[in-house]
Amino acid sequence: MYLIRYILKWNQEDKDLPVESRKPIRLLFFSPGGDLEVNNALIDTITLSKTPVWGINIGRSYSAAAYILLSCHKRYCLPRAQLLLHQGSGAFSGTYAEILPQVMAYQEQVEKLAGFVEEKTSYTKEEIEENIVSDWYITAEEGFEKGVYQGIISYISELLSLGVATMERYTGYKIIPADDPHLSNFYSHPDWNVYFNQINEYIIVLDA
Repeated sequence: MYLIRYILKWNQEDKDLPVESRKPIRLLFFSPGGDLEVNNALIDTITLSKTPVWGINIGRSYSAAAYILLSCHKRYCLPRAQLLLHQGSGAFSGTYAEILPQVMAYQEQVEKLAGFVEEKTSYTKEEIEENIVSDWYITAEEGFEKGVYQGIISYISELLSLGVATMERYTGYKIIPADDPHLSNFYSHPDWNVYFNQINEYIIVLDA
């Protein structure tokens, strides 16, 4: 969970700065999803972060990644980006007495996530309950209308203004150092990897 480690680290570094003076942490999302426990840990950490965390959906933010994106303090997307919300899937084993509490705990998590969508968007409880039982794909336009995103990035200048620049390194932005000894773990983790765009090494990319 090195992304959590860095969010905490940057909050520590920024602790003496007013929130409005802190440089945002920018996350690019292109992910098919991941583990529920990882999802919950990142949601809680991003929500608690005083240093702003901005999420940019550059293509797909599915399943767990969609909920993590929703936890970001500001959210943007590219015109063809999609969001996927659903209840996920779980595997349970054991006797009836052993499986029942597992199912009930999982159901409680699903209900909390549905409430989280209601809290972060303008979708009604009824709309969420109707759509989330199956794979619910949300386009950029619908997402903008329903408050998933604060904006759709239509011009390269808008992408650059969010700190997603090419070629030139902006040393003032939050970065994970290229020589960090933990980078090899990012590439090998089975559920979530944090890796560097080959051109823009200062951009944190959340991927699976």
